[in-house]
Amino acid sequence: MSDLNFDTVSIPRCIFEDIFEKAKKFDALQTGEKTAPIFKVRLLAAGDKKIGTLKAVREATGLGLRETKALVESHGSPVVLQTSVFRDAEQLARNLRDLENKVDLTA
Repeated sequence: MSDLNFDTVSIPRCIFEDIFEKAKKFDALQTGEKTAPIFKVRLLAAGDKKIGTLKAVREATGLGLRETKALVESHGSPVVLQTSVFRDAEQLARNLRDLENKVDLTA
């Protein structure tokens, strides 16, 4: 079996953040602490500025172009970003609204 070099492994930011958030919740449950709220940005309806929307989502999530396009074009108001940092969620929601998309930001 060959050794893995973790310096060359690339994990999209949204996957890493999701794993990190779940680990924090697990630790908080074990110690009895309250967890921070998770903010979700949902794309309700994509506007006409598709390229700008793809760029904004890709920048926020760290996904590749193919995954970002599938996420934006998927039906049923997909969750574009989940984070405990309100500023990041608010910034993405603002960017998507500026590009004439219908967005929902919930905690």
